[in-house]
Amino acid sequence: MTKSGDNNLSTTHDVDSDDNDNNLDLDEWKEELNDALDCITKRGDYCTGKDITSKVPRFQPSITVDGLNDDNEPLAFPLPSSQAGMLRSVADKAPFGKGLDTVLDESVRKAWQIDADKVHFADEAQWQSVLDGIVSDAVSSLGMTYNNNQG
Repeated sequence: MTKSGDNNLSTTHDVDSDDNDNNLDLDEWKEELNDALDCITKRGDYCTGKDITSKVPRFQPSITVDGLNDDNEPLAFPLPSSQAGMLRSVADKAPFGKGLDTVLDESVRKAWQIDADKVHFADEAQWQSVLDGIVSDAVSSLGMTYNNNQG
């Protein structure tokens, strides 16, 4: 694609210079795209957000982490700095993907991770119900469908 003197893109684009059948006028392309978009019957927002406090019962999950403390006490919310330090003691530095490699580089990412097998919700069924409601609302607002049946 080339630029004209007034910084607008040209009206044609060669998809494949060896095959003139693939040349598409930009106006035709826009018209075809608009026709395709007009066929979409689902309506939804491209993003969503709402105050969920009125829909979700006041709920604070009881989360425990293996090895965090001798009494296996749940995490406090908001998290006090003393528990944050204890969480770090049971966590590992988090690697990230770089191409095909998995690397640790704190100049790129300084993060910690805790194996999911160490994290437990005492009231998992209630927590899952709250999350399912939030996800269902978000999916609906985005104009999509959601099947929360696991299995």
